[in-house]
Amino acid sequence: MSGLELVVREFEAALERLGVVPVPAVGERFDPAVHDAIAAEESDDVTEDTVIDELVPGYRLHDRLLRPAIVRVVRPRQTSPAS
Repeated sequence: MSGLELVVREFEAALERLGVVPVPAVGERFDPAVHDAIAAEESDDVTEDTVIDELVPGYRLHDRLLRPAIVRVVRPRQTSPAS
């Protein structure tokens, strides 16, 4: 383990002791209150908007959102009405 990795782990542990925790993202249902989507894809494999990639982690302090997670989302494919 490098010195930098050790410093990052200690910093994250200190934040956690203060009550700062990461916002769950990948695999979670997209929630605009805690996620900021910058891209979306359509798929037949999902039934609701789901986070597929976390680009920047979000953080929460107790019940207060400090920063939303910046994510990519997959959403159900929209079927066009028959003409």
